[in-house]
Amino acid sequence: MIQELVALAGHLKDLGLAIEEAPETLAVANPVAATVRAVVAVDGEVYVSFGGMIVGSVDDPAAAADRIAHLLGMIQP
Repeated sequence: MIQELVALAGHLKDLGLAIEEAPETLAVANPVAATVRAVVAVDGEVYVSFGGMIVGSVDDPAAAADRIAHLLGMIQP
């Protein structure tokens, strides 16, 4: 697995999200509503998901995890 995804997976797990690891992606799901999910990949220096949306920099996996959790309905504004 890509090092940047390993770092992101740790933060996502800490936020309570369900993770399925693949060699070059993470499948991330809201455990309360498993159909609410996203696939995250690394594209250069950013994490991408939701059809190509940049969800954060690989330099800050915690912030990217927070944004993904928010988009999956785990964190309310």
